[in-house]
Amino acid sequence: MIESVVSVVFVVATILAGAEMLTKIQLNGYRKGKSLHIIPYSLKDVIEALALVIIGIAIVMLTFMSLAVMYPVTLFLLLSIIAYKVICYAKMRTRFKFTHRGFRVYISLITLIALLHITMLVLVDTLWALRILQVSTVIFAPVIVVIVNAALMPFELLNNEKYIKRTKIKLSGIKAVRIGITGSYGKTSCKNILATMLSKKYKVFSTPENYNTPMGMCLSVKKMTGDEEVIIAEMGARRQGDVKKLCDIMRPEYAIITGVGCQHLSEFGNIDKIYNTKRELTEAIPTTGFVVFNGDDEGATRMCSNFYGAKSIVGTSTMLDVYARNLKLSTAGSTFEIIGLGDKIAANTKLLGRHNVVNILMCATIAKKLGVCESDIAIAISEIRPIAHRLEILKNSKGITVIDDSYNANVVGANFALETLRLFSGRRVVFTQGIIEMGKLTKSANRKLGMHIASVADIVILVGKNASLMFDGLDETGFTGKIYRYSAFKEAVENLPNILEQGDTLLIQNDLP
Repeated sequence: MIESVVSVVFVVATILAGAEMLTKIQLNGYRKGKSLHIIPYSLKDVIEALALVIIGIAIVMLTFMSLAVMYPVTLFLLLSIIAYKVICYAKMRTRFKFTHRGFRVYISLITLIALLHITMLVLVDTLWALRILQVSTVIFAPVIVVIVNAALMPFELLNNEKYIKRTKIKLSGIKAVRIGITGSYGKTSCKNILATMLSKKYKVFSTPENYNTPMGMCLSVKKMTGDEEVIIAEMGARRQGDVKKLCDIMRPEYAIITGVGCQHLSEFGNIDKIYNTKRELTEAIPTTGFVVFNGDDEGATRMCSNFYGAKSIVGTSTMLDVYARNLKLSTAGSTFEIIGLGDKIAANTKLLGRHNVVNILMCATIAKKLGVCESDIAIAISEIRPIAHRLEILKNSKGITVIDDSYNANVVGANFALETLRLFSGRRVVFTQGIIEMGKLTKSANRKLGMHIASVADIVILVGKNASLMFDGLDETGFTGKIYRYSAFKEAVENLPNILEQGDTLLIQNDLP
């Protein structure tokens, strides 16, 4: 009976020991190759693994002692592991989501671990050998998770193809204009802006939130009623071919290219692969289609020059097809005139930043192409509201203005946010963990970010592993403001009341929860 209790506790400890790896694999799209790359441990994980080995040795040594001593101490050590792993999992910024696929992987993991322990109990005769095998499963739980994910991959691929086929069949029966939006940044913003404009004339369906993967598109299309007149799809990518897969499902006729940046550089390897992936959307547009490019972005401008179909390039320069004139940025939004779409359009938006003006120009160009009149476009621009966590202005009871840009995690977005912060008076405070997913450019990108922050902020709060890199950039400029450095997000948040004062403007930047 006691041995059964110990075995159950071992199973629970093993599952919890693999919980972090399971979450990481889910965040990386369950990709087998990516799973193999995240097996190597960080310093924290190495120390933790060594601690588990030491505890494992202690548990094995206990098997040579009397039962009266062995079982209580063994259970205590195992319960300590469980408590520690629960605390670690609770501290994770992103938790495991029980999607259909996530549930299948989770149940498969539990089943495999349970079968392993049952097999051990049946086949292993000596207690010390049983303990060695049980402890080994706890220590190598992350590897077991990777194996389970890899074993399920063929089934998941077949299952995905089934859903994709159903989605294509449903879309083939819907006679709607189809618009694809891709780029390294600004996709969700453009999708919402364009949906607002086109809703003035059409029944519009747009993919919800950031559902920008093939499965996300399948889930989105499942919700369609069939009488939609316009479909807008955000198209994300983490590797070459991702946008092409989305285009094969969607069959877009119109497109917006927001820009080509270094987002997910650690995934792609180099900027050329990112460029070619975004270009997959323009290559899918038929000869009767139309593409709008961001003329303020070097990569999008290059792509425009290599595209020979119907197109328009827009931005803040008067040399472009469509541009903004008399642009005035403020802490309340922007006012400007849209030139190049026929009659001049006087625009007034609550969205912050120069980049949102360009987003509006790109969407207005598509809207005009699809027959929305100038007056309706102007009304739509005034009605657009900021998206949560993307330069969203929040006020608190202590008189502190918060610019919530916590969803953003790319170089271009970070620079836009700092440009916006410059518009505010009072002490300007930047709270950031820096730029992530930059691969070999991580060091230079975060150093440059530190230098840019120095030109805007009075106080800087740095958190996480990139803090030292941004500090180097701040130091290089001779920044004289206050700098606070924290290793953990929770610690930084707890100290905010001691840092902020009434009248401050706080920019929460770059992928913070």
